[in-house]
Amino acid sequence: VKCYTSALLCNSSDVLLRAVCHANRANSHLATSNFGHAIRDCNATVAMFEAVRRGNERTDYFEKMPAGWQRSIRALDAEGMTTLRRVALKCMVRAASACLQLERFAAAITYCQKAQDLFWHCDEDEGGASEKSSKNKAPEKGSKRGR
Repeated sequence: VKCYTSALLCNSSDVLLRAVCHANRANSHLATSNFGHAIRDCNATVAMFEAVRRGNERTDYFEKMPAGWQRSIRALDAEGMTTLRRVALKCMVRAASACLQLERFAAAITYCQKAQDLFWHCDEDEGGASEKSSKNKAPEKGSKRGR
């Protein structure tokens, strides 16, 4: 936990690095049963992802961000954005797990729903949702797949 905290105190403007440090620190908090701290770090990672996504969609939101973040977001390529999405998704699952440990069931369900929405959003962006949905469809009557 201390190493990730030290890394975060360096005030790096690299959004992806900060998100990964928060995510890893959240995982460390989970391992040591510090569930409240784990949820806080997960929320920080998800907030960074949401800020990047909104910054890419809305220029007025982007212009209000610190200059270092703007440079970092501009530098994110498709692979970096995919990594950030996946880190945010893992954090939502970790936050749900922490909420279950704290018996905050409604919050756990909310995190699971957000994770599901993000998962499908990731698949659509990467072209996988249509592929998955066609694989899971029931075979049509008379098709070879159904015999």
